[in-house]
Amino acid sequence: MDTISDFLTKIRNANQIRKPQLRDTYSQIRIALAKILLKEGYLTGVDKIKDEEGEFLILDLKYNEQEEPVIHSIKTLSSPGRHLYVKNRDIPRVKPLAGYKSALGIIILSTSRGIMTGEEARKKNLGGELIAEIY
Repeated sequence: MDTISDFLTKIRNANQIRKPQLRDTYSQIRIALAKILLKEGYLTGVDKIKDEEGEFLILDLKYNEQEEPVIHSIKTLSSPGRHLYVKNRDIPRVKPLAGYKSALGIIILSTSRGIMTGEEARKKNLGGELIAEIY
């Protein structure tokens, strides 16, 4: 099973039913993705807990004043059967939502220097594997 798409699907599903928190198993890639989502303002908190069952991540999901999810869409771009690699100049930009003038989302990719947003990769002149598009 693809752990990245599984993790992103859990976030999408928790958002759809308006859960305040999501508990998921801990892994290095999941904490890296969660930290990016926290830094970009899609989550309000990320905690790592350890109990007798193992290590877990607790994600505090973010909602606006009308109790609508801040994350409108999470799309997995690469899969185990189809890896999408791009050079830094070919990193896609997230299209703005209808009625908005600027891009509101992020592209997450895996580079030789770790997981980062598309904007960070462009600044560092890095390419890599596309992971997800979030807005």
